[in-house]
Amino acid sequence: MLALVGLFLFSFRLLAADVFTHELRKHPKGDRSCDGLAQELGAKFAEAAAVELYSVGVKSETDTACDLRFGYLAEKRVETTQSEDRGSFSSDPYQAAYPSADSCEQALAAEQQLLEAQTGLSAWIAYCYREDRLSSWQKYVPFVEAVGASDTRLYKTASTVWVRPSQDWKDFTRDLIAEIKSSQPLKLATVSYNPGVMSGDRELILRFYGDRRRWLRVEGFAEHADPEVCDEQLLRIRPLLRKAKQPPALVYCGERFPKKYQLGVASLEADILSGSAIRSTEDPKQFATLAQCLDNLDAVESFYREKLGRPVLAGFCGGTRYFQITLFEDSRPASL
Repeated sequence: MLALVGLFLFSFRLLAADVFTHELRKHPKGDRSCDGLAQELGAKFAEAAAVELYSVGVKSETDTACDLRFGYLAEKRVETTQSEDRGSFSSDPYQAAYPSADSCEQALAAEQQLLEAQTGLSAWIAYCYREDRLSSWQKYVPFVEAVGASDTRLYKTASTVWVRPSQDWKDFTRDLIAEIKSSQPLKLATVSYNPGVMSGDRELILRFYGDRRRWLRVEGFAEHADPEVCDEQLLRIRPLLRKAKQPPALVYCGERFPKKYQLGVASLEADILSGSAIRSTEDPKQFATLAQCLDNLDAVESFYREKLGRPVLAGFCGGTRYFQITLFEDSRPASL
């Protein structure tokens, strides 16, 4: 009788398990064979996931890298968390963040520490691989993986900054990081760029850890003939947006066309489908000089707030031949 019970329990355990697979992409080969790497890393994965290794294999290989596949027995698929964004129809699968193998390798320990600190999981593997893409400054991907699921994950978002910032890109990046740290409940992993369509613009790429996806939105408003006039507007806009608790990632000025400057807003949006959290309205009144426009700015803001009941956050003057007032308004529902 006891033998029959034992046989039943053993059979139940077999029926409860299934064969699942786990893959690694483009693991550097070094001086090892892909078959040898598959054996070594398959055993390492099985130990980290506390599963029984069923098979190891090489999915594909090149002169420098191996795509590996591990089979394992478990009651359900092992959940993993990576330093890559794998979860959205709108997420570009391209993940490169570093321009060279050396720069990626130098950052790999910090990438691992960041994943572990943000997710509370322990990484079982970390390496860099090359991801080819035409016209890209960034070539190398830091891949860190831990066994387990976390509410905090790495997300990636990208958009094009259509102007050359008045300050250089290094200062633009510094200001962007500072604004995100002060206003967003997330942890930046990397800020990087790819060449844009024109000589002055660039594709801005953010990788960050957070509890939900956010999309980078970059928009430009109002042309200026004088870059100093554009920069002066920032001194007024930034504190007003912060006070309204609706700060974008960054407000900046840049050269859109030769001798034409534009005020830009880079923001991280929680819902890209519902549009920007900030909408703009251009008041139709025209002024011959900047001074006249600035003299009327407070009155126009008050008119929109008090007479029209509009949720105005901040206004600024812009123009080339004449000046007009652009108003930033909170587009969120009033209940929020």
